[in-house]
Amino acid sequence: MFSEEVPISEVAFQVSTFLVLVEATCKAILILRNRTNIVELIEKIGDTWRIDNLNERQTRNKDFLFQRLNLCLKVYYRCSMITAWTTAFAPLVIVLGKLAMGQNINPLLPYGCVIPFDPLKDWFRYMLVYVFEVYAILPFMYIYIGTELLMVTLCALLSVEFAILKVDLTYVKPDNSSIKILVRKHQQLLVYIGSLDEIFNIILFLDLLFITVIMCICGFAVTMANNVVDCFKNVLCVLSILVPVYIFCYFSEQLKQECADIAQAAYNNKWYNVSVSYKRIICFIITRAQKPCCLTSLGYVPITLNTFSKVVSTSWSYYSVIRTVYGNK
Repeated sequence: MFSEEVPISEVAFQVSTFLVLVEATCKAILILRNRTNIVELIEKIGDTWRIDNLNERQTRNKDFLFQRLNLCLKVYYRCSMITAWTTAFAPLVIVLGKLAMGQNINPLLPYGCVIPFDPLKDWFRYMLVYVFEVYAILPFMYIYIGTELLMVTLCALLSVEFAILKVDLTYVKPDNSSIKILVRKHQQLLVYIGSLDEIFNIILFLDLLFITVIMCICGFAVTMANNVVDCFKNVLCVLSILVPVYIFCYFSEQLKQECADIAQAAYNNKWYNVSVSYKRIICFIITRAQKPCCLTSLGYVPITLNTFSKVVSTSWSYYSVIRTVYGNK
């Protein structure tokens, strides 16, 4: 698939593309394996979703969180689509540009693959193989993107539920029956977070693993690029994989913070004017909220904004090693 004439930047780009395909395939397998659990979780969240009896503060918080979610999803989707379509059609644009200017043409394909015939023998074969490669690669891209969108959306919906519960706890009528309803709601949301983490913790581990390697390879390809097109493609790849990492780390951090804020909301309740049993319930809520929940990698490592910093620093460390080793040759 590669020859000695192929620049190292192109090899790095093709390797990173292959890793994205492998990761997308793993994600598809895991999603299909957990599709029943995903459907059940979505239905449970839908059954308990609050659409009425919200005060002004809850409505304002809900609208703000949804606006932020909508913005993040739009940025991620558009960045990913721009990267996918740019890398897919950049070689064709170069070939057509050279053809229009009457220059010597060396037909380029978007992705490296092994074909049992010469795809560059004539224009018909070239266009046929080009269309096939683009058609074959795009479903993997949509699987990759769709999995991230689903995970982030479910995480954000649970954050909204906790934000609403937080206000309810602060202003709830101080009697045992009312507070017990909110305790059951709190426990229910914690179960939902556990289900969400059980579904996606392996996917998150794969994300962190593959993204660290891909960022390292693409960063190396940028420094070794021989032309603007190769440099631009690899820069786009780095940015397009950095965005989802930041987004799912951010919303996992938000979920953790909203979960932890339940303790402060319970403390702000007027518990000091009621019975001992009510105070015990408040203590139980505060104690449980002091162990906030969030998404994890393999059920052990919490996914927070600190995770994003570690991914970037680790990728930079690997990049420096590869750059040093290659530079000494």
